[in-house]
Amino acid sequence: MKKLLFLILIIISVYGCEKDDQVSYSSSLIGEWSWFISSGGIVGVVIPDGVNTVNLLFTPDSLLYTYRNDTIYSYNTFHTYKKVEDNGLDTIDVISIGSVIQKYFIFQDTLVLEHINAPMGSGYVRIKQVHFP
Repeated sequence: MKKLLFLILIIISVYGCEKDDQVSYSSSLIGEWSWFISSGGIVGVVIPDGVNTVNLLFTPDSLLYTYRNDTIYSYNTFHTYKKVEDNGLDTIDVISIGSVIQKYFIFQDTLVLEHINAPMGSGYVRIKQVHFP
């Protein structure tokens, strides 16, 4: 479990240091993502139990479906935009899902969603085969 947390911290660190053209746009979100870790908050680190699955499906028409064990659990609209950080120098990619606003980044086939003002986030790995409902 410590190795997974360490991996997420490395990915976050690498993203924070990148200043080249690896910018994520909303089209890079399109597809299906499988949850593999969450960290932060009161519970610390949570990883899938091997029995239950959570997948996110971002569609081209700005809908987000959340699946639990292959059944639609919820759906909502989403949109992405860039936001200037509080330091006034850096910009971040932000996703608005309903009334929830998070920053996000994509590094290779990994999506990380983080709360903007809290040290909490979740990691997802891209699923190659995409099924639209």
